[in-house]
Amino acid sequence: AAALGMSGLTYAQSSKVNSTWNYINYYNSREGAENLEKAKAAIDEASVNEATMASGKTWWYRAQVHQLILSDTSLNKKYPTALSEALASFKKLGELNDSRFKDWNEVLKYLGALGAISFNGAVDAFKSKDYKTAYQGFYAIKDINTLIASRGGKPAIDMVAAMTNAAMAAEAAEDFQGAITIYKDMIQTAPDIKYYRLLAALYKNSKQIENQKKTLEEGIAKYPENIDIKIDMLNVFIAEDKHDQAIGMMKDAIALDPKNDQLHYALGTAYDKIGKVDEAKDAYLKSAEINPKNFNAYYNLGALYFNQAGKINEKINELGYSKEDKAKEVELKKQRAELFLKAKPYFEQAKALDAQDQAVNKALKQIELYGNQ
Repeated sequence: AAALGMSGLTYAQSSKVNSTWNYINYYNSREGAENLEKAKAAIDEASVNEATMASGKTWWYRAQVHQLILSDTSLNKKYPTALSEALASFKKLGELNDSRFKDWNEVLKYLGALGAISFNGAVDAFKSKDYKTAYQGFYAIKDINTLIASRGGKPAIDMVAAMTNAAMAAEAAEDFQGAITIYKDMIQTAPDIKYYRLLAALYKNSKQIENQKKTLEEGIAKYPENIDIKIDMLNVFIAEDKHDQAIGMMKDAIALDPKNDQLHYALGTAYDKIGKVDEAKDAYLKSAEINPKNFNAYYNLGALYFNQAGKINEKINELGYSKEDKAKEVELKKQRAELFLKAKPYFEQAKALDAQDQAVNKALKQIELYGNQ
């Protein structure tokens, strides 16, 4: 009696699988979307029953059902997990590797179609600003392409393009960890300097500064001739007021791009901040030599001398009225005037580039007032 009962159960579940196939055919014959829902109910039951869950046919039919639901505009909103369920079924089919299953050519056709459906759906979702759905659709290409390749097929959707789009969608959805996972994966599967930079930027945006620095260091080690990632690292040092490290990184970057006026300008500001006036002056002059229209280089050259004059002015204000103080005041004013006059031509060059700049005009007025004292 027990044996008969088990036999009947197996037959019942096999019948569910067969019924699924019939419902799929009814649907394909345009006999109504309700047949897909009936097929789903039947195959979902068969997929969890011991009698049929180890059959390749079960998962093949289940993959088809969910893929058809995904493509059916009257059902896909009702079953939002259709894509993930179809993928899970295809994966299970591959894992089982049922020797009785012979329809792998048909599976590859369905997977190719699923890739197109997933990618195009993701594009539409991104345009509609449904970034979460777009991310899921683009990211599904990874699994789809892997499944196709595992059976000797050639994926039609470019993996790099799909993963790049997936990361963009994840960022737009503020799923930074999802985007981080993608770029880390891309560094391994399709090495490129841009993924190190994008990953580092994501770490920065999500306040993971140590991971940002580690990623940039790894990228620099792997691509030592790339100037962009060195500039990214330079900006980290500047943000942390690590001027010595910043100067070293700027010199490395300048060695790769000696005609980059902005790098020389940045080097000047770094020297300026640690009080190395002569080095700062040389860097600013080099920046202006490379790019005579670099307003900031001229302005900072003038400011080098103007700020020194300002410090002398503070000393003058601290003096008293004694004979010695009066003599010292005369000497300090002379030094101040000399510094102002050194600053003047640089501010004038800056004004020639931007006559409306208030800071430049204010500095020139002060120079006219005190430069001859």
